[in-house]
Amino acid sequence: MDAYSRRISGFTLDIVAEQPAPRDPRYAAAVMPAAAAERLLTGPVEPAWPLIAYGPETALPRLFLAGCADYLRDPWTPQELELRALRTVGAAEAAARFGDGGALHLSGRVLSGPAGAVTLGAQQAEILRMLLGNRGSTVTRDALFYAIWGRPPGRRSRAVDMHVTALRRHLAAVATPAGKARPAAGPPIATVRGRGYRLD
Repeated sequence: MDAYSRRISGFTLDIVAEQPAPRDPRYAAAVMPAAAAERLLTGPVEPAWPLIAYGPETALPRLFLAGCADYLRDPWTPQELELRALRTVGAAEAAARFGDGGALHLSGRVLSGPAGAVTLGAQQAEILRMLLGNRGSTVTRDALFYAIWGRPPGRRSRAVDMHVTALRRHLAAVATPAGKARPAAGPPIATVRGRGYRLD
């Protein structure tokens, strides 16, 4: 089994002999072994669809930081795969578009908008995914830190704030075409003083 892919037109999982092209529009998600997923996620072209990897538990933190949408720890069942694929694709469809009129889009680590696209760092992409998954609610700095590094932050850590600042720059860059003024509303990530951040 080299990879599973779910077609956009239905809910079946196709077994394919070769790894699909990273931006193949026929697929809404792909599932593949941890080693293949890591090669794809760290390659020069980011996949345009969510990727679910499977394999040993030791690979889980590394692949999540690389931008993996979900991970199945060995051993797993076909039923678990199907449910995780449906959840991942549904969540990706619901959360991928945001901003004014859905003008911004996140796919894997690729953030795109009217002014183009940029590949986010792994930490920035994870922060944006968490904010998208909790849109309209405050996500604490501690929760964001733990999601990225798997441990609580140090007392004076500013790592999350630095990544949010960089993420805001990327959001502004892809949201505003050249020659046009930036929107008065500014970037969609609001700071909740003393707590964390919120995606409006």
